[in-house]
Order: sequence, then structure tokens, then C-alpha cells
Amino acid sequence: MRKLKIAQVANIWQSLPPSGYGGTERVIFNISEGLVRKGHDVTVFTTADSKITAQKRFFFKEKLLHKNISWNNYLFSLTHFLWAYDEIKKSGDFDIVHGHLSLASDFLSIALAHQLQIPSVFTLHLPLDTSERKEDRKDVFQFLKNSNYVSISNQQRLPINLNYIRTIYHGIEIENYKFNPGPTNDTMAWIGRIVPAKGLEYALELSLTMQKKLLIGGRVDDENEANLNYYKTKIEHKLDSPYITHYGEVVSEKRNEIYAKSKCLLFPIQWEEPFGLVTIESMACGTPVVAFARGSVPEIVKDGVNGFIVNSSDDDIRGDFIIKKTGMEGLKEAVERIYSMPEKEYKNMRHNCRQYVESFFTVEQMVKNYEEVYLKIITK
Repeated sequence: MRKLKIAQVANIWQSLPPSGYGGTERVIFNISEGLVRKGHDVTVFTTADSKITAQKRFFFKEKLLHKNISWNNYLFSLTHFLWAYDEIKKSGDFDIVHGHLSLASDFLSIALAHQLQIPSVFTLHLPLDTSERKEDRKDVFQFLKNSNYVSISNQQRLPINLNYIRTIYHGIEIENYKFNPGPTNDTMAWIGRIVPAKGLEYALELSLTMQKKLLIGGRVDDENEANLNYYKTKIEHKLDSPYITHYGEVVSEKRNEIYAKSKCLLFPIQWEEPFGLVTIESMACGTPVVAFARGSVPEIVKDGVNGFIVNSSDDDIRGDFIIKKTGMEGLKEAVERIYSMPEKEYKNMRHNCRQYVESFFTVEQMVKNYEEVYLKIITK
């Protein structure tokens, strides 16, 4: 494949790579690093505190996360995107611009790319919510529906028809995730941002009801009043239990340690998550996933092979899975099944987890897919 000059436009809420929470930013970092290794000329428009091997361009010196700035503040993002696309336009020699939509303010990026003569593509990291509450996003997408889009799961596409070039699953640096063929602890794990959509309250209820230890690596979203209130009223008072260990926001080493030594990862999501990066990170360490059948879960988890999928309620049946009970009772049965597995069968499931990620969710596979997308757009 010929070498390309590629502009990657990130947001400014996190630096690259993120030290703790930041799934989208970790993916952007992996794409950029992988493209550089393939010999492409990559420039990333990010913050100055990013540590990348690609060329780095920045307007802001530091990430905005933990600066007591609301997620709803668009002006910083507007400044960043105006500057980045002006620099891209002045340069005039990029083959393609790759943007990433994760937050509402990222839509500024696609609007500016729409004015460029340079080909562009956008990876959708957010659910395409078309409810009345998100009517504004639907209108924007309808206006810009002919732009080039990459979905991160097939389920993500369902609500709205756009010019999808391809579905590309996320990939991770598999060598950074140490495989553990058999955990040393009888703990369960939950990793993520502590917001209602991620379902930590259900993991806590399961832990306390079953009296099984739960390890939590969770960032409190104190930039959002509603999310902070959720933590204060639904979560905080349960963390004092001897069955619960909350490490706060965890960096990669601690996060991977939690995965590797746990019996299973709980993923009781309450939203249509387009791709749960924690699921493939957990499986890379050998740890099976117990998850509600929402969002991309049925595409990522192979029921009975590397975890168990549970329908979230009797009113929301997504598939005919091994576990017939739904909701909390279904999660409980899935966990009991994992804990009661004969050692040989359980270890086989852990090997399945690792092999599955090695086959389908590596950075190399992801980057190869993006290279093909770039060429398809440039040559059409």
C-alpha cells in the first residue's frame, strides 16, 4: 500500500494516550501509532501533553479533563477545531483527514471538515440516539449524512441511515495485556466511568447479594452534576462493604491487574453502548464477560464461549442465550455458572477469551481496516 499523509483530529478533553479513563482517546492513540509503524506520515491534532510518535500539533497545552470545565462548554472545543482545520487547510498536502465523534462538541469537527476540499472520514464513537432528547443530533446527521462514516459496531448503525464506509471494531495492543490462565482471586471486576449508563449499581447489588468480592476501577464524573449526584446517592454508601474494593480511576497497569486476577468482568450496561472497550481488554487478560445484551455486546461476546450474555428484562429480549433468566436474576445465574465450572472447563473459557481477541480485536487488524477505508475514499 502507498504511504499516506494523514491528519488525525482528536478532542482536547484527554491527552494521548489517556492515563486513566478515555476509551476513545486510547483508540485514537492506537490508530495513530499503528499507522506510523506502517510507514504513514501521521499528524495528530491534540494537546501538548500528549506522548505520541506521530507528529504532534496543538493549540492547548494540557487536556481539559479535571480542570473543572463542564462537558457542555463548547468554546474550548470550537477554538481547537477551528485552529486544527485552519492548519490542515493551510498545509494543503494531507491525503485524508480522520476525525472522531464522541462528544456533542465533536460535531464542530465534522461541520468544519465539510468545508474542506480534502477527503475526510469520521469514526463514530457515540450511540446514534434519535430520541426526542437528541433530536438536534439527528438533524445534524441528516444534513451531513453523505459524509464518510465508520461505525464501530453493526448495532450502532440501526437508528439512522448514513454513508457508512465500513464497520471497524476497536483493537488493542495485545502484548500490553498479560494473559492469566487461571485467576488467583475469586473476585469479580467492574471497570469504567461511574455514570448511570455503565450500571455499576447493578454490579454492586450483585456483589452484595451473592456475597462475592467486587473490584472496581471507576472514575467519578465530577464534571457533570447529574453524574456526580448519581455517585453520591446510588454508589458511594455501598463502597464501605467488606465485599467492595474501589480503587478510583485506574491507570493501565492497575486496570489490567484487576482484569487478570478476577473470575469475571461484570458489564451490566444500561444503554446502547456502541463498543465496550473494557470487554476486549478483559478477555485479552483471559477474563470472561457477563453482560446485558445491549448495544454491541452480542457482536463482541460469544455466549458460552468467552462469557455469558443476559437479556436485561422480559420486555427486552435480544436473543436466545444460554441463560434464560433476565435482569439481575440472569446476571446472578451467569456468575454462578462461571464460579461453579470445573477447573478445566473454566480455564478453556479463559483461553477462548484470549484467542478471540488475538483473532479479531488487535491494533494491527484495526489499522489494516482503516488503511483500506482511506484508500477507498481517496480513490473513489
